[in-house]
Amino acid sequence: MMTSWQDAAAKKREEISALIPKEWRVGSLPSLKEQIDVTEYVKQYLSEEELSITESDAEKIVEKTTSGAWTAEKVTRAFCHRAALAHQLLNCLHEIFFDAAIADAKQLDAYLAEHKKPLGPLHGLPISLKDQFHVKDVETTMGYVGWIGTFEGKKGTGKEKVFESEMVRELRASGAVLYCKTSVPHTLMSGETVNNIIEYTTNPRNRNLSSGGSSGGEGALIGIRGSPVGFGTDIGGSIRIPAAFNGLYGLRPSTGRLPYEGMSNSMDGQNTVLSVVGPLGTTAGSLRLVSKALLAQQPWLHDPFVHEIPWRSEEEDKIQQLLQFVGESVPQEKKLSFGVMHTDGVVTPTAPIRRAIELVTKALEAAGHETFAWSPPSHKVLNDTGFRSWVFDGGRNVREAFALSGEPMAPQVQLYQNEMKEFTATDIAETNVAMRALKKEYMEYWNSTAKETSTGRPVDAIISPLAPWPAARREKYKYYGYSTWVNALDYTAVVFPVTNVDKAVDVKSSDFKAIDEKDQEIQDDYDPEIYDGAHVSLQLVGRRLQEEKILAVADASPIEVKGRAAQADPYEGYVFAYFTNNTRAGEQIYLAASNGNNALSWKELNNGQPIITSTQGTKGLRDPFLIRSPDGGKFFLIATDLSIGSGTSWGDAVRKGSLHLEIWESTDLKNWGTQRHVKVSPDTAGNTWAPEAYYDPTIEAYVVFWASSLYAEDDLDHTGSTYHRMLYATTKDFVTFSDTQVWQDAGMSRIDSTVIKEGDTFYRFTKDEGASGTGCSDIIQEQSSSLRATLESWTQDAACIGKNAGTANVEGPTVFKSNPGDVNGEKFYLFVDEYTGRGYIPLETSDISKPQWKVSATYTLPKSPRHGTVIPVTAAELASLTSTTSVASKRTREAPKIQARDSPVLPGYYADPNIFVSGKTYYIYATTDGTPGWGGNTFYCWSSPDLVTWTRPETPFLTLNGTSGNVPWAVGNAWAPTIIERDGKFYFYFSGQNAEYNTKTIGAAVAESPEGPWVAQEKAFILNNEAIKTNQAIDPAAFQDPTTGKYYLFWGNGVPLYAEFEDDMLSFKNGTLKSISGLTDFREGIFMNYREGIFHLTYSIDDTRSVDYRVGYATSSSIDGPWTVHGVILQKDESKGILATGHSSIIQVPGTDDWYIAYHRFAIPNGNGTERETTIDRVYFDDEGLIKPVVPTLESVAPELVPAY
Repeated sequence: MMTSWQDAAAKKREEISALIPKEWRVGSLPSLKEQIDVTEYVKQYLSEEELSITESDAEKIVEKTTSGAWTAEKVTRAFCHRAALAHQLLNCLHEIFFDAAIADAKQLDAYLAEHKKPLGPLHGLPISLKDQFHVKDVETTMGYVGWIGTFEGKKGTGKEKVFESEMVRELRASGAVLYCKTSVPHTLMSGETVNNIIEYTTNPRNRNLSSGGSSGGEGALIGIRGSPVGFGTDIGGSIRIPAAFNGLYGLRPSTGRLPYEGMSNSMDGQNTVLSVVGPLGTTAGSLRLVSKALLAQQPWLHDPFVHEIPWRSEEEDKIQQLLQFVGESVPQEKKLSFGVMHTDGVVTPTAPIRRAIELVTKALEAAGHETFAWSPPSHKVLNDTGFRSWVFDGGRNVREAFALSGEPMAPQVQLYQNEMKEFTATDIAETNVAMRALKKEYMEYWNSTAKETSTGRPVDAIISPLAPWPAARREKYKYYGYSTWVNALDYTAVVFPVTNVDKAVDVKSSDFKAIDEKDQEIQDDYDPEIYDGAHVSLQLVGRRLQEEKILAVADASPIEVKGRAAQADPYEGYVFAYFTNNTRAGEQIYLAASNGNNALSWKELNNGQPIITSTQGTKGLRDPFLIRSPDGGKFFLIATDLSIGSGTSWGDAVRKGSLHLEIWESTDLKNWGTQRHVKVSPDTAGNTWAPEAYYDPTIEAYVVFWASSLYAEDDLDHTGSTYHRMLYATTKDFVTFSDTQVWQDAGMSRIDSTVIKEGDTFYRFTKDEGASGTGCSDIIQEQSSSLRATLESWTQDAACIGKNAGTANVEGPTVFKSNPGDVNGEKFYLFVDEYTGRGYIPLETSDISKPQWKVSATYTLPKSPRHGTVIPVTAAELASLTSTTSVASKRTREAPKIQARDSPVLPGYYADPNIFVSGKTYYIYATTDGTPGWGGNTFYCWSSPDLVTWTRPETPFLTLNGTSGNVPWAVGNAWAPTIIERDGKFYFYFSGQNAEYNTKTIGAAVAESPEGPWVAQEKAFILNNEAIKTNQAIDPAAFQDPTTGKYYLFWGNGVPLYAEFEDDMLSFKNGTLKSISGLTDFREGIFMNYREGIFHLTYSIDDTRSVDYRVGYATSSSIDGPWTVHGVILQKDESKGILATGHSSIIQVPGTDDWYIAYHRFAIPNGNGTERETTIDRVYFDDEGLIKPVVPTLESVAPELVPAY
């Protein structure tokens, strides 16, 4: 039975949840194991408009609401929605008052409409508050069950749900919208947020970790972007800890700078180390905005503890003047000087914190500033003295609060677990005297640094850890010294984000020597696996009441600090994003990493499987482009929304294609966020192809450009004549885009532009499809001093680049410069897509201003790369990517532990098997696999007496190698054969790459025996220019209808076709070509069987590079249909490591009712779409004569001889 405090807590918890509107409730929440990081997960529940609003910082929001571009109501609803989602995922809210907030927002909109001006500087800005602020109509529990239904634990005061804190009044007067109060640990004295009402508040980036405390609800809510900015309090790090743990900015001002009047608190009356109120937000500018707005309300007239110090813009100006110079150009007197605290001598920071310090130090030095090791007076003595103030009353205040309900104290509240004596007045006085002496000693040390700096000033600020680890694990916050020293000295401090934990880099040191047991314990609690991806932050510390100065440094230099920190290490490797082919599996995003600092040597990531797949638009992805943000902390990937593999014709792709871009974000190139499907092209466009982007610092935005065919506004069906132009739009966040502009209009088609800047010159490479003045449809090179200049301002440097380098037709260029130290030397590379042949080919030149593009002499690219991007990465980033395959869409397979009899039945890589029986012998003819782009060019004849023992001759019987082979018309891609016997002759049909038509066609060979010798026909006989077309003329399947004796061939990709053979078996009877309708999800690999009055049609679904490749099944009483689809009869079994089971053929053992299916799957282990193996399993029929679902096995089948018949 629950006790009374449990009843009260449960009731309050239910009341909070009940205030979330039903339409905002998530039906099934992911478990911690299923979803550790929910920062991207939450976005799936938000509209594009809500995402645009909630991903904006406070300054942008106010810019929109004060101008009327966004209504306060719309903004408030968006943040209420995201906050509701945040609470369901993180337990971060104590009080919800969305309805009141929306009503307030409507009043603000009415005010703006009537007065034509905003109410105040925060007009329409949603602000969240820590549950210490009193807000009318809602409670303040501060995490105590005993405070429910009271005013700070007291009943009948008349203040319940009526009284408001002074800052609440001032925020409302400034135009802010208040909508929720956030969770705190009961007592407020913990770096983890936990209480008996909402229980534990987790970290949105990593729910294994704490969100911090005591303003942990604020940290979690803002961290998941459920609030743009909020207010917390700080007596020992309670603003800075949550800000750091959640990758935010957080300001701890000095006492008396912002109003605390009328707020609830623990240990009220203790004035030795005072709690202060301050903001947390996503940017330093957000903190400045709200702090300045509050001081404009003259809080010193309403709070006797606030100093009469208005916002001092002149202090900001001083910093701006010092920061106008960068690097070696910084005059001595203009430098900033920083003390860097590597350790406080008590506890050693863990590996990621140490790396962050090094990154920031290098960044500041690279910007021309000075850094010095900070070796101040003892922090242990300072902190121990400050700690005394927290227990002056022996813990009586908090114990009385717990006694109100009888609730237990959470183990995280370490300070008050044991009985303590109360300090006497003399004890308190002695503590205050000691604190004064320590402050004086620290001041003198700071002043003494003027002797070390080149400026003659003491250091301007200190760079310090905020905690020994990036975030605390549950019940493991064991050391507060890195945050509390700032409170003891009453210094100003701002937390700022630096990087993220990388388990491959931030490893434990094997030679670490602990200072003592506590130091060792802290190191033992750090686990790179658990912390991987967590935010890593530091704090910037200034002297007392230096809020303007420290915020100005944080606001102006974090672009320097954070951005340069990410790039402090040199680039020593590359990452390559690409798609592979015009199939559904190929139209996904793949990644490869360079082998060291070598732009011409690559290895595939994620075992050659895609890292990103699409769930929106056409669900096809092509032409991926990667770009690193200017601050270095984020990567954006944009791609074309196009699926040729799903059956879209190129004509429809141009006229009726997508107007959207597909967009993802990542901080590490391994873990990618939620897909965004963003419309950028106008309705007059027919498509949006090959997007790229370039960051333009002059407008502080990305210029995103792509190709579109444009039609007249009255040509709604897009049937008129047109050509491709290059368009562009700008964006700061890849969420909201400017209006689209025309960038290149040459009067004929241009596509696939890519840009690089060298010195002051932009070099642009474009596929000039119209051959405007160049004599060839090829890549051209142009230059300009302005990125967005119109066509006439660009000068052409080179044309026919591919042709002159000796390639076939090319498109999809990507350009980049080699890294310093690349093993191939200093070069510029232009990868071009030879789409009719080899795929990507690297071209190189040593001088981009006077280019001599040529194909690189030797190179090893990933398998089958098509139009993509290469970007440079640091050694640490490269190591992180190549040391693990923990990327999106990762699938790990281990070799099965079952002892297989003979599975696969064919040794090596073979796919698309056609199983056949003749006489007393079984035969398999298959695609020879294991080559990039399915480029095999040979066919072998495999034979077996019993389905288990298979052999083949040493040499292939057909080689598709043009005049060098024995199939004159074909130059590779020997795919998916079939065989049939008629009148004592054997006919072998296959697809191959036709050199004359530059496409896949189907040809034939004839023999007197199934083992040959075979004579190939001079010409292919299915060219895909027939009256009915399929996407590709591939995958033939020959069949004799036993009910009529007629012979047929089935084939097709995307569209299944069949036709009746003439007697020569090398041509079709007129008027017999037909398509088959109704085959759900038909992809390819059609095959036909007949049994007891039923035609059985099997076919492949999805793409051969997909793990979900599988076999569909339909039946009919006639070869001409109609067909009844029965779903899937063969699919993967991940428990056995069996994936991508498809492209099958089925035989009946003559004289029996024994049936077998031959099919391919990914080779076990670690195979993929070009490393497939052939196996055989049994086929059984049910009582209705239908094929039962096939059970894929690792054992394959038992021997069965062909009986005499």
